Amino acid sequence: MTHLSATQIPDQVVAGTQVYWKRQASSEFLPADGWGLTLFLAGQSYLSKAFTAVSNYFEITLTAAETAAIAKGPYLWEERLIKGSEKYRFSFGSIEVLPDLGAATAGSLESRTAKMLRAIRAAIDIRMGIGGAGIDLVDAYSIGTRSFTKVPLEDLMSLESKLAMQLKREANPGKWGPTIEIRFPSISSGFGG
Repeated sequence: MTHLSATQIPDQVVAGTQVYWKRQASSEFLPADGWGLTLFLAGQSYLSKAFTAVSNYFEITLTAAETAAIAKGPYLWEERLIKGSEKYRFSFGSIEVLPDLGAATAGSLESRTAKMLRAIRAAIDIRMGIGGAGIDLVDAYSIGTRSFTKVPLEDLMSLESKLAMQLKREANPGKWGPTIEIRFPSISSGFGG
């Protein structure tokens, strides 16, 4: 089997894809002397897997099935050298597991904000009579001892605006909005002319 030459865990892994890397064993921790190396991955999901000893290397392959079982999101990882009761942290860090776009279905990777915005817009459309229904002017009604009050249209529209802004921020992290240039008159020119 041919592998891409990787000597460390990547920063990102796509769920449902195979990942391979290897580590050079130091003279103090040789596989021939009984040392093993194990990967621990912890976050929303958990995985531990032993590396395979090959000469003076430790190598590991996370299969497509193994990465598919890992929920998307941020994780901490650690590679630990183990020989009997001796355990040493070899390396550690963080990794992000990305969703498998090949296994995605329509809407399955849509953010919660996007789903909520779609639902709010559908509710507004129904209330406004868009899409074939008449305008729904009834905000509350009672039948016997039961009452029902709808969310006021103004509240729905306010929530729509907030969710649209939040979705825009999610799509453009770190950006607040368009740059606006403001010029102030110099003090020497005065304010009156």
